[in-house]
Amino acid sequence: LLGLLVWALIADTTYYLHAAYGWVMFVAIFFWITTVIFLVIYLLQLHLKFHIIPWSLVLVIFNATATVLYITAFVTCSAAVKPTSSRQWDYNRRAAASVSIG
Repeated sequence: LLGLLVWALIADTTYYLHAAYGWVMFVAIFFWITTVIFLVIYLLQLHLKFHIIPWSLVLVIFNATATVLYITAFVTCSAAVKPTSSRQWDYNRRAAASVSIG
């Protein structure tokens, strides 16, 4: 749910004008879609049919990668927020997105 929140908050801003927010959008969308795929795999119990795949290792790698990339997205988003922005409404949305990432 938090990934979807980050995606919605960043998408609602003028992220395309700021290069840093492209990275944040990529991380939010990529890991949200990947999480939904893992959820479908577990709901349909497909992980039981593929015994050759070490699912616990796959999930550890996924979560470790997601943690590192969300931290980089948080730092990128936080560094790109400028409180002296002339568009205060845009600042509030970008600041809210950086808080919800971290």
